[in-house]
Amino acid sequence: MKQVNLKYYAPIIFFLSILLDGQLFTVMERITKDHYFTVANLTLLLFLVGAIKLPKNYIIFLAIIIGGLYDIYFTGILGINAFLYLFFTYWFVHFQKTINKNTWTQLASFIIAFTSFQIFLMLMQIIFGLAKVNFVLFIVSTLGPSILFNILLFLLFIWPLRFLFLRAC
Repeated sequence: MKQVNLKYYAPIIFFLSILLDGQLFTVMERITKDHYFTVANLTLLLFLVGAIKLPKNYIIFLAIIIGGLYDIYFTGILGINAFLYLFFTYWFVHFQKTINKNTWTQLASFIIAFTSFQIFLMLMQIIFGLAKVNFVLFIVSTLGPSILFNILLFLLFIWPLRFLFLRAC
């Protein structure tokens, strides 16, 4: 198989992951009939796997851009997701030798990152007055189902993503 330079295709892949995250949220919302709000975050998983092969400065810059697009597309307010994607991508790059030892450490890292991401996102929305949240209800109706759903997504997508990122570059 001919290797391609993933740096040229990564922005398109990450942008498509934003759209897929939104569509998965909508599908899960309909399946659960608005009882649970299951948030998919394949974009965060892409940053976790992308930290292996993409250059540090490139993936950090990409995190700012993708986070900004995520903000514009979903919230209309620029900054919260851009900051969070930047923060977690920097964390993935900094600890990538530890995180990427095997599938189980990647899964544990993804669960920790996803949970932290959602809690920080909620806290920032409360701080900026964008949401009023009952923390217990948030855990039961959003965070818990979202963690389970993202574990399933991780198990479905980790091997294709590894193949994509390890074969390219």
